[in-house]
Amino acid sequence: MNKTQFWTLSSALMASTALASSANAAVVGRIVTGAFTSTTAKISTTLFSGTASTANGVNFGGAGQTLAVMFTNNLPGASKFNSTVTMTGAQFSSNTTPTVQVLIRNSSGSGGTFVTSISGICSVTPLTDKILIGNCTYTSDQLSNVGVGGSAGGGYFMGGLQISNVTFNNASGLSGTSSPIQLSAVVSDSAQGTNIETIAAGSVVVAQAPLTTTVTSGSTGVADATVTPVVFSKLTTVGTSLVLATVAVTATGATGTDLATIVASFVTTNQVATIVSWPSR
Repeated sequence: MNKTQFWTLSSALMASTALASSANAAVVGRIVTGAFTSTTAKISTTLFSGTASTANGVNFGGAGQTLAVMFTNNLPGASKFNSTVTMTGAQFSSNTTPTVQVLIRNSSGSGGTFVTSISGICSVTPLTDKILIGNCTYTSDQLSNVGVGGSAGGGYFMGGLQISNVTFNNASGLSGTSSPIQLSAVVSDSAQGTNIETIAAGSVVVAQAPLTTTVTSGSTGVADATVTPVVFSKLTTVGTSLVLATVAVTATGATGTDLATIVASFVTTNQVATIVSWPSR
């Protein structure tokens, strides 16, 4: 049976599953195809080649990049909270204005499971290294507007933050593979400033060296021409086919230089492909 801890926040009763056997983990990550994931996005180190100042001037990310912070606690809609989301390894670019939505869990939701998100219920102040998010709360009408029934005080809880339309710059550390972009967050009571929870830093973007390939020459063969007129039906050393060249992917690396769409690693290693072969007859 799950245990539940209660305390008062801004004159409202707040429920937490912090003592439950299925307690939510406080973690940063991304939203991919509508679900929370702590898997990092990958970007190629080649985007940040050159001098540090040149690399710091590169803007990347944009509308397709959605960051997320998942809370341990489930905060009732009648409560209000603030959050400071801090970034290291890069800065938030002024080219775009981040959009913040509050992720909503139902009473049975846990982990990265959210039933919906609500926008426009927090104040948002973007700075270069952090985003200040304030007075997050929602009403029953706002919950209904996103297709979820019920009241603000019953059955549904604020369980995290979704930050979209994010553009990064000043990320010269991504010219190597050891300096990721990380997020951390603090959640506090809007009325009293009391700290509710601290979400430890976690990586959201890492750099990888680009894919490398190796091309090797194929084998040799000798035509078997023992009849008159001179024809041949096979190659005496290799049978009926001859590989002229092969290409092998010899390393795992990033496949792109833009986070507008999620960039995944090419995970196949040492896949050998036949480029040209001698046709069988």
